[in-house]
Amino acid sequence: GLAEVAAELPSCVITDIRMPHMDGVEMIRHLLTRHASLAGRVLVMSAGDGGELAALGVLRAAVSFLPKATTSIEMLRAGVAQLLRG
Repeated sequence: GLAEVAAELPSCVITDIRMPHMDGVEMIRHLLTRHASLAGRVLVMSAGDGGELAALGVLRAAVSFLPKATTSIEMLRAGVAQLLRG
């Protein structure tokens, strides 16, 4: 995913916190420090409560969160639309 972002910068990124090979928080930190234009355009969906995002420190403000368990497709669409307007 990081290579794809580097090759062709997307309008936004939707990710999980728990992933194989790289911690999601580290991946988000990597994205935001290398691609400043993604600030405010990262949406995290997780089965957790998003508490892990506190580890981002000041970068936390550049990330939106939606819980997987209670997010409908309409809520996801609205969340992405809000990121793209931002």
